[in-house]
Amino acid sequence: MQKDLLEDEYKFSILIPTWNNLDYLKLCIESINKNSVYRHQILIHVNEGRDGTLAWIRQNEYEHTYSENNIGVCWALNGLRPLVKTNYILYMNDDMYVNSSQRTDGLWLNAPYTMSGAKWAGDTRSANGRYVHISKAYSNEVGNTYYLTNLNGQSTWIDKRAFTATFDQVVALNATIVARQRPDGMFKTAPYGEAGAQFVDYVTNYNQQTVPVTKQHSDAQGNQWYLATVNGTQYWIDQRSFSPVVTKVVDYQAKIVPRTTRDGVFSGAPYGEVNAKLVNMATAYQNQVVHATGEYTNASGITWSQFALSGQEDKLWIDKRALQA
Repeated sequence: MQKDLLEDEYKFSILIPTWNNLDYLKLCIESINKNSVYRHQILIHVNEGRDGTLAWIRQNEYEHTYSENNIGVCWALNGLRPLVKTNYILYMNDDMYVNSSQRTDGLWLNAPYTMSGAKWAGDTRSANGRYVHISKAYSNEVGNTYYLTNLNGQSTWIDKRAFTATFDQVVALNATIVARQRPDGMFKTAPYGEAGAQFVDYVTNYNQQTVPVTKQHSDAQGNQWYLATVNGTQYWIDQRSFSPVVTKVVDYQAKIVPRTTRDGVFSGAPYGEVNAKLVNMATAYQNQVVHATGEYTNASGITWSQFALSGQEDKLWIDKRALQA
């Protein structure tokens, strides 16, 4: 039966003798705090400490011993022994760095590791390969990020570094397929390169078709994929097979109130984008109430609203700042 991890409960003790090597000592301790899976006790012996080491250790309240002269590694370790609170001892030089490449992360209930109330529930090997939903993120004082997930019906905190770089994000977008010179495929079940992916067709057969997108996926190589509904069926398609003008689905009524005489109304795409065509100046539609169904934010941070004039089906674009709710 697992016990709650209390503030004074350590799995092992790390003994570090140091001799006027503060910059490296800081890096060493930072690597321990970032990469240690278990709660640990750090004990430091300061030889001389003329470079500010002693003051820094006292300021940060590390357990330590001190000698005015360099007494050597053996005397330093023997001097630290009475401070050890665990059955396991690890010796490190002050210029060592703890690498996380072979780490095995923990599963924590109630709170992230090192937080009060955190309870050890095993390690990530028991959940290796599992696909989980992330509902919250927490970053501690040393920069480690933990994700709150649901494993076996329990809310569980896991270090971010235990996850692959693949993420899904629920979205509500409209996107137009624009086939590249090298046509991309359409896949069912999962994006290309991932388990279960099934090739169905090429996007060239649906070129210029505007489709709803409900999910965005980032794979381990950093490629972005859209889950799009094409003719009633959902497919994973490479984001690069779509026009860069991707609209967020919205639904609101607004009145056209131009800020200046230079505000325009465009068809095809917002001003500055490929295929944008000026239809008229916004003043021609002064005070008309329109129904906005989409929004697009360009690289300059300007948001454009997509709408249709009363009795017309053609979608038009106007700077959102020319609309009044």
